[in-house]
Amino acid sequence: TFSLQAMIANMDTEAIMSDTISDVKKDIIDASDDNLLKKTENIAADIMKGETKDSQELARLAVVYNVDEINRVNKDGIIYATTNDDYMDFDMRQGEQSKEFMCLIDGSERNYVQRLMPVSYDAATNMKYAGVRIKGGEFVQVGYSESRFYKDIKDRNQKSNRKSRLLFW
Repeated sequence: TFSLQAMIANMDTEAIMSDTISDVKKDIIDASDDNLLKKTENIAADIMKGETKDSQELARLAVVYNVDEINRVNKDGIIYATTNDDYMDFDMRQGEQSKEFMCLIDGSERNYVQRLMPVSYDAATNMKYAGVRIKGGEFVQVGYSESRFYKDIKDRNQKSNRKSRLLFW
């Protein structure tokens, strides 16, 4: 009886731990999505205020907002201003990863956040992107590199730990 109860207790503990880990993972990803989307919305607002179309100005905004990449994409899905010269004139409809952002052009979504994944242009590069539709059927896309994404998660975890410690004091 004892062995059976111990086995049931272990199974219950494993199930609870698995659920807890899944919940924490989801919370971390949601927080990261919210952070990147908020930055993207702020960058889009700054772009619209100044009608920024120049790649040099986008590079300045990338430094200000601590992001790795900013792209302006026209209503045809073509990148026409970017912080990454390799992506200039890239057709977003050409790749599986980039094609996901066409929901911003067809009007089915106002914003979109993508999970960390290999980019269409270079499968060796993993990025996490968010996009926000702006006037004229265009959108602004902002990206985190894999290392910045993990740093964002680490920073959010440290902030959460500090808040938890304060609650217990």
